[in-house]
Amino acid sequence: INKKWLAGVGFTLREQFSERDSTSTISGDGHGYSIFTRYNIPKGFFLWGESEWQTNRSILGGEQPPNTSWERAMMLGIGREFKLGPVRMNSMILYDFNYQNNDINPRPWVFRLGFNLTKKPF
Repeated sequence: INKKWLAGVGFTLREQFSERDSTSTISGDGHGYSIFTRYNIPKGFFLWGESEWQTNRSILGGEQPPNTSWERAMMLGIGREFKLGPVRMNSMILYDFNYQNNDINPRPWVFRLGFNLTKKPF
């Protein structure tokens, strides 16, 4: 949108190649999508808002769980971007306002760690 404000879409793919963890309320396999917005504030910090939808169905086939539905998470929080060599890392702490109505996040607070690769011209 401008230099400080970013909006976009994301895609999630979960594939578990071993036995399912019995403590998890969702299966290891699933997929989903999200829409998000990020607003940069000084010193590498940013505000993050996201609405995410996920289902416990694998897009790669195999045995599918019965009666799967789409679950929705609505998250808001703060993050920080920092450089680690050529990679830009992101850490975020988010609050899921809909955690009681979904099986995506069993607790309201969600911690995420990710990375961005900068696009270099050829």
